[in-house]
Amino acid sequence: MKKKNNKVDKIGVTGNTDKPGFVAAACTVSRLIYQHGFRLEVDHASASVLEGQLPVRLSAVHPDRRALAKSVDLLIVLGGDGTMLRVAHEVAGVATPILGVNIGGMGFLTAIPITDFSLAILYIKKHEFELDRRFLVLCEARVGRQHVSAIALNEISILRADIPRLVELEVYIDDEFVTRYRSDGLLISTPTGSTAYSLAAGGAIIVPGAHVLALTPVCPHTLSNRAMIIDADSVVRIRVASVEVDCILSADSQVVGRMVTGDSVIIRHARRWIQLIQLPGMTFYSTLRMKLHWRGTSI
Repeated sequence: MKKKNNKVDKIGVTGNTDKPGFVAAACTVSRLIYQHGFRLEVDHASASVLEGQLPVRLSAVHPDRRALAKSVDLLIVLGGDGTMLRVAHEVAGVATPILGVNIGGMGFLTAIPITDFSLAILYIKKHEFELDRRFLVLCEARVGRQHVSAIALNEISILRADIPRLVELEVYIDDEFVTRYRSDGLLISTPTGSTAYSLAAGGAIIVPGAHVLALTPVCPHTLSNRAMIIDADSVVRIRVASVEVDCILSADSQVVGRMVTGDSVIIRHARRWIQLIQLPGMTFYSTLRMKLHWRGTSI
């Protein structure tokens, strides 16, 4: 879902402070933010790394990213898609729009390279951008005696653990039994996550505005087991039917818990969103062409 932007006065900067290019990128970004008349704020972790190196004065330092996101009108994230996923988990539900600036390799969530930020800040100053709202999914499970839950922007995954054997997973949608997959695992991805692990596993590319979830088996034993697209308001329950093979439950590649025979996980729309900034010319299809090197053919 896209909507028009609001006025921007305060801009927050955060990112992956472990990346070699973080300090240089933060200096470039902060200088341009200051030159165009915006106030600059950061989180404590970023401030600690940048202390004494920024060419401009900070307006405020906040204890964490969520507090930073609540204070500013726009949040800039320096890093790659992994950094964007971590930030999404921390600020989910906060309405502040996010602009991902890539200082790493290929990324779908980090919309622009650092070399293009001088143009991006001009669009922001002129309010020439739209907001692209992305939903997250929630997983809830009982692992042993412990109840666990997590949210994900890309996908929830249930993958076989240590033993190199196929795992058997029973899938129920809205309490109706659908099928039993025999595979290396199963991914339940959002449209945002359709260009991540799901794409590598053979799943479909889904436009971000689609209100759907994708169920994609990982290396299925049966060729007829294909990715399935369902309504995002559906409730998915997955039960581990394997007798000897445990599973690892993860949310955006972060381990939530270990599942054994009989354990189930419920996956549903989290009713939480993040908002990404979309600059002029920066459409989903143009990003696909660039990131996936689509060129077409000529005769």
